[in-house]
Amino acid sequence: MIPTPRWARRCALLLLAAAAGTAPFAAAHAQSPAVPAGWPSKPIRVIVPGPAGGVLDTLTRTLSEHVSRSIGQPVVIDNRAGGNGVIGLEACAGAPADGLTLCAVYLEPMSTLPVLDPPQFARFASIEPVSLWVRATGVMYASPASGIDSIDALVKRARATPGQLAYASFGAGTAPHLLFEWLKATQKIDLTHVPYKGSAPAVNDVMGGQVALGYVALGFAVPHIRAGRLKPLAVLGDRRSPLLPDVPALGELALKFPYDGAWFGLAAPRGTAAPIKAFLAARYAAAVNDPEVRGSATMIGYTPVGSTPEAFARVLEQEREQGAALVKLTGVTKD
Repeated sequence: MIPTPRWARRCALLLLAAAAGTAPFAAAHAQSPAVPAGWPSKPIRVIVPGPAGGVLDTLTRTLSEHVSRSIGQPVVIDNRAGGNGVIGLEACAGAPADGLTLCAVYLEPMSTLPVLDPPQFARFASIEPVSLWVRATGVMYASPASGIDSIDALVKRARATPGQLAYASFGAGTAPHLLFEWLKATQKIDLTHVPYKGSAPAVNDVMGGQVALGYVALGFAVPHIRAGRLKPLAVLGDRRSPLLPDVPALGELALKFPYDGAWFGLAAPRGTAAPIKAFLAARYAAAVNDPEVRGSATMIGYTPVGSTPEAFARVLEQEREQGAALVKLTGVTKD
């Protein structure tokens, strides 16, 4: 799981404060499925595959506090950090499929790593999507010391000095790894991969000039960009971000990377009853779309979604297909 910078933690805590002070969501609940008979009979547990205090942890606690009040049962957060999400997914997959154990999920363990690693695919196949909560646009950036100020400049430098430009990732199969390997394959350039154990050390080394290039979610990068410690090159997707209106989108540059950025959501052990998943998805969607939560999420670069289980399943299917195509194009492996 990605560590969280102090700035993003403060903003994420605003989400928690907003959640604690908001009114019940009567209108949203009127549209949601009825509570299955006799359920929930006891507290619900949500496994977070990351440390307490991280972005996913704080977001999960924020939304779960809303849900707890609306269903009249505690929602307990169980942090299971380690193994790039593997420990948390295994704990979720091995739990009873009664709707009382859920797991927060994010991009890599659900979309990209299952393509690279058969055991990870087995873990993925043992849980079912419930709701896509939010999306987060990412930004490619360079060290100011590198003198690179655009994607065009990056490509020209790489062609002039093959293998001398290095990029930081959070490990094999993560979004930065796939992004820069895709850039290498499509632009016919040679870059050196430097893997880190998280985004914090990766960003720090780019700021310090030890590595030239990197990629991370906007909420992490924006304060460093505004302080002049990172040089933004492009945001993912086809549209510019309101947080960085002067930075082009990859789509503007005719660069069509398959993923638009990271996301966070909710899953359950395979076999969980459809009415329970639909009910939970509706309750979490009401929390995601609360005006105060939406406002705080947007402030740190998130786009609230709050999907149904079916819509989330379609997203995952599409992303696995994209991931398989990326792996074939780039030749990336899990090691």
